[in-house]
This record gives sequence, C-alpha cells and structure tokens, in this order.
Amino acid sequence: MESFDAGSLLGAVAGLANFGQSISNDQGKLWLPMQNYRMIQDSAAKACDELAKIGLGTSLKTAATLKQIINEETEPYTGPQNTPYRDLVQFGPLAKRRLKRYAEDLTPRVRDELHARIVLTIPIEGARYYEPPFPIFGKDVADKFPNQTNDMFEAGNCFATGRNTACVFHLMRVTEAAVQAFGAKLGVNLAHELNWQEILNRLNPIIKAMDHRLPLTTQYASIQSHLYNVKVAWRNEVMHPKATYTEDETRDVLNAVQGFLSHLINVI
Repeated sequence: MESFDAGSLLGAVAGLANFGQSISNDQGKLWLPMQNYRMIQDSAAKACDELAKIGLGTSLKTAATLKQIINEETEPYTGPQNTPYRDLVQFGPLAKRRLKRYAEDLTPRVRDELHARIVLTIPIEGARYYEPPFPIFGKDVADKFPNQTNDMFEAGNCFATGRNTACVFHLMRVTEAAVQAFGAKLGVNLAHELNWQEILNRLNPIIKAMDHRLPLTTQYASIQSHLYNVKVAWRNEVMHPKATYTEDETRDVLNAVQGFLSHLINVI
C-alpha cells in the first residue's frame, strides 16, 4: 500500500466540511472568489488522492462526486461586464445544493469507514526508517549491493513498525550478500555459494597472513572486527538467528550491520 498523508486528508476533509456548512440553504446561486474556488478544488483533489491510497471506497466515491461538481458544474457568467460578479465563479441553485450536500456528507463517510479499519501509527523515532528516499544504510551501500535494496527497505519498514524479528531476517539476507562479496574480494573460493559463518572462518587465516603494516590490511581487519560485532549482536556462535528479537536486540543488530557495511563499501 502506498503511504498516505493523514494530515493532508484530515485537513482537506475538514476544510470541505466547513465550506459545506457555510453554504446557505436559499434557492439562489453561489458566488465564489477565484481564490476560494481554487482552495476547494485543491482540497477535493487531495481528499481523493489520500482516500484512494488507504482504500476507503465509499468515502472516495463521495469525494470524487464532490470533485466533479466543483470542476464541472460551474456556470459561466452572462451578466453585464462592468460588475464585480464577472470575476467570480458561480454555481447554479442545483449545483449549489449538491455541493453543500456532498461537502457535508464527506466527514461522516470518512469517520464511519475509519471506524471499521485498524490504523497503525509509527512513533517519531521510527518514522525515518519507514519508506525513506534511500534504503536505511544510505545510497552508497545501496549502489554497492543493488540486489539487496529490497531487503534494506523491508528491514527499515519492519523496524519502524515493530516487526523486530522480521527486521533481523532481512538484515541477515543483506549481511549474507555483503560477506560473500567480502570473501570474494579476499580470494575465498566459491564465496557466493557459502554461508557467511563459513566465509568468516576462511577469512581469519587470510587476514592474519597479510602484512599488518599495510593500510589495506588494517581496513580488512577493521571490517572483520565489525563483522564480529554483527555476530555478537546476533548472539549465536553459528550465525543462526534466535527465534524472536526485542526492539533493543534488533537495534543492536541494525547498528552492527550498518557499521560493517559502511566500512566494507570502501574496499569492494
């Protein structure tokens, strides 16, 4: 489902409701300054867009009818040209009644449909993880591991919505690919066919045999150290995740994986 802007929806619905209540019940025409007309046009369009995103079908039908009335049921001015009315948008008596009815009906329609739904909110501290412009580890990491961007996005979405164990599952998939790339970089045979615990075991002697005076060796050792932190965060010696994870445990894994990836992308 496409994420929707609750503030935009509620503001648009409230604005249309207030507008509907301001329309008189007499049989005359309704005259609107262009600025006011553009405002209700914009509010009806926003209401339709946001209602479509969350699938409130009955409310959307009401909003779409209201939008149609606003856009298509105005009347051209036919009076004298030397009058201020020529600069106003006008609705005839029938369109005016329909405009009032649908503007006032939209709020109870939305309220009734929302009462039949479960609406989840994301705490402020988790909002930055949900559907960010780039995957949670940043564009540089995503560019290095394009096949894992979906898991990165899902890890963020799961963390933001409290699906902690699912978040760890997606992080494990990202880490698996990253460790395979690291293993291939250091010459581990068939690295893309091995699990990352086995790759880690093979990397240890390779890095130990390098000249530790070289800056690149220091980088490799640092990456290996960050990978060890991931292993500790998983709290399992053979890299098999536990059954469930708390929010704090998941945050530990998330931070450890981020540290590992941020160093890894500098050498692969």
